[in-house]
Amino acid sequence: MTYFVHLSRDGAVLVIEIDNPPAASAQTVCQELIEGLLAARADATIEAVILCATNHPCEADAEITGLDLEGISHSDSNDIFDTIEGLARPVVAVLHGTVLGGRLELALSAHYRIAVASATFRLPDVKLDISQGTGGTQHLPRIAGIRDALDRTTGGTPISACKAQELGIVDVVVEDGLREAAFKLAHELIANGTPPRRARNLSLDRSVIRANFSNN
Repeated sequence: MTYFVHLSRDGAVLVIEIDNPPAASAQTVCQELIEGLLAARADATIEAVILCATNHPCEADAEITGLDLEGISHSDSNDIFDTIEGLARPVVAVLHGTVLGGRLELALSAHYRIAVASATFRLPDVKLDISQGTGGTQHLPRIAGIRDALDRTTGGTPISACKAQELGIVDVVVEDGLREAAFKLAHELIANGTPPRRARNLSLDRSVIRANFSNN
């Protein structure tokens, strides 16, 4: 049997690695991911989780590297994001390549995010004439603020990792050694007793909302 989500341990850190080749069933990948997350929730010896994806060069920029949400319902994908966000220990999303669509929405449900400097970020749904129904429109305004979230969700233009860090979408940007830096961050979170930072608990800036919609 072929598995597309691989679990490994580094002390108290659980690594969940998503290997999603083009031939993989989206439903299978997402089911395995849910199982991995539930395993993390059930094991009290796990103090932090690293969520990462394996690159597949043949996919280039045409698809979501690491998680293809096409073919599964919004309900199923939201179950994944809710499970990630609801974990009682910090979840660190590790980001590289082109982080777009469902992969970005997956990362936004994690508590902390680390990216390599060459990564780019975008929510292209509006340019593809499809709706964003898997959490991005809820998480991004709380993470980046209403004004910048509107620019990202309605414009669909890519931004650099450094710009993403400036907006709060990414916490740490490294030039190289991404995997090692992710482990360092996870162990620092454990050592400092840093709790999960859930986007759903961040407050929206109501004054910005009023400014943006005052003419409506």
